[in-house]
Amino acid sequence: RLVDRSLPLTNVVQIDFGATGRDATPIFAALQARQIRIRQIDAARCRMVTHWGIERDDVDAALAALREILA
Repeated sequence: RLVDRSLPLTNVVQIDFGATGRDATPIFAALQARQIRIRQIDAARCRMVTHWGIERDDVDAALAALREILA
């Protein structure tokens, strides 16, 4: 499960790939190669932030890229 809905609502998204057994490094690199801004926290986790200027289409594009990378 990549989303913990019990956490407070915020514009910061942390993605923990640890439960999937996947290393975040190649996922991070693949998203950056698609011009999606993301920060790697450690070997298992990455962080993304929405802010002014980030539109729904941008979020949808990031999610589509993430789905493709994880497929």
